[in-house]
Amino acid sequence: MQKLFVDTNVIISYLTQRNLEQTLEIVKTFQEANENELQLFITSEVLLEASFVLKRYNLSRQEIAQKLLAVVKSPTFFVSEKDIFIGALELLKDINADLADCLLYVRSRKAGAGVYTFDKDFTKFD
Repeated sequence: MQKLFVDTNVIISYLTQRNLEQTLEIVKTFQEANENELQLFITSEVLLEASFVLKRYNLSRQEIAQKLLAVVKSPTFFVSEKDIFIGALELLKDINADLADCLLYVRSRKAGAGVYTFDKDFTKFD
């Protein structure tokens, strides 16, 4: 079975439908993954970059979180650190922070650790 790592531009094209031709190709590829003809992997770096790119589309934190949660929870993809990302994206909907800080917070809590930072705004997580 073919295995493919999905790049950020594919996620952005799919979520924004910025290019009809690309969107149609992406839907076809995702369908092949749903039919177990290939495996699609999404890394944490791609999801983090996607959140920054989606900000440039003037989407709210809540919209970004909702769109990326749909991707992360989809059975179409194998997502690295899926549970961490779900927790971070749920936080992103409710807290005025960026995804990187939400990820750091969720990872630290999972490890039973604190966060060493000079970011005074980080207290919003507690």
